[in-house]
Amino acid sequence: MGVDLTLLPYRWPDLGGTMLAVTRLPLDVRNYGLWEVLSRESIPLDRSIQNYEDEGLETRTTDPYGEPLTYMLAVHLSRHLANLDHLSDWDQAIVAFIATLKSDRKIVLWFH
Repeated sequence: MGVDLTLLPYRWPDLGGTMLAVTRLPLDVRNYGLWEVLSRESIPLDRSIQNYEDEGLETRTTDPYGEPLTYMLAVHLSRHLANLDHLSDWDQAIVAFIATLKSDRKIVLWFH
């Protein structure tokens, strides 16, 4: 049992304003320990995100639990994800992808 996490990396340079989350990387791992660490170390996001859902384009500033959206830099998130045990092949691919991004790439944490 745990909280689901989808990673929303900034795909284009940060130009301010709303971020369009076109890349979504849902993790299979459900781990409360990971949620606690990432929640404690993440940085509040100072803008809204938009993503496409079944109902159309949604704009959000909070997660489904009512908490403000946060992000981590790729370099910090990569370190946390690399320490997880028993990852699926999907999660291993996501961890490898995050590790190849520029260290200052922002990745929004979408807990749901």
